[in-house]
Amino acid sequence: MISKNYAPKYKWNSVKEFCNFYPEYKEQAQTLIKEKLGFKPAYVASKSVEKCLRRELHELKIGKVSQSQFDKRLHNMIIHIKRYILERAPEQAHLFDPKEAEAPFLDTRDK
Repeated sequence: MISKNYAPKYKWNSVKEFCNFYPEYKEQAQTLIKEKLGFKPAYVASKSVEKCLRRELHELKIGKVSQSQFDKRLHNMIIHIKRYILERAPEQAHLFDPKEAEAPFLDTRDK
């Protein structure tokens, strides 16, 4: 039985390594990220984003969350990424509509 606090011990250094480890989710993750961000994700991402994506995909894989919950959580992650880009790299703001980063946070986690 998998414990509630289970987290994979393998740490990925990039989206590319993650996609190689979980090839069945490669297309889905990259397509959703590309659709929401408006550009293809870089292969090197911050460790916090990697960790969050890894956890969400693991929960989807073991059936802890449904596909629609996963999509909503990914949408929430992307909102945070956009907000971060607007704050830290305003010269990249032309890549997407700034109003999208101001969307309300849609927390779908069970209370």
